[in-house]
Amino acid sequence: MKQGILCGSSRRLSLPFCLFVAIFSIGYFCPASISAQAPDGSPQQASYIKKEVSSGRAVSAPFLKEYRKLTIGAPADTLRELWGKPTVEDSDGFVYKMSDSETIQIMIGPEKNISAIAVTFDNGKGAPSFADVFGEAVLPEKRENGSVYKMVRYPDAGYWVAYYMGPPENATVSVTMQKL
Repeated sequence: MKQGILCGSSRRLSLPFCLFVAIFSIGYFCPASISAQAPDGSPQQASYIKKEVSSGRAVSAPFLKEYRKLTIGAPADTLRELWGKPTVEDSDGFVYKMSDSETIQIMIGPEKNISAIAVTFDNGKGAPSFADVFGEAVLPEKRENGSVYKMVRYPDAGYWVAYYMGPPENATVSVTMQKL
């Protein structure tokens, strides 16, 4: 993104941008090449995400298909139709502040399509559960400090999905979908 909007020392988006970059960096430094499985039942899901439920067999498709009706690869013009005017925008992406706790950063690829969706929930308020993102069969990676992390690549779908929940004293939750 342009340096004037996100990286200036006194700019208001430096913290959200840093969180966004940190989440993307986790995916590059902690690779995972496993397939997710969908749950056997039809668990209740958050209204803003769409996930696929199958018979419990291994699937090459992600459980999390979209976020607030937005998908990876969708035309960038779809954003305004779905969510209205962004809080901040430039030629590389958009930031939407959906509530007190939910911030969404969208990255636009060279083809003017959505290449990444990164959602941050302050203190975990309103965040989807790990099972909402990956299903019941995928287990989170719990760390010594109490944080939870998992990234799964879906080559057939063309993107990866990551989930991070900070330690209990800072239970910020981040969900990221990014084009491979």
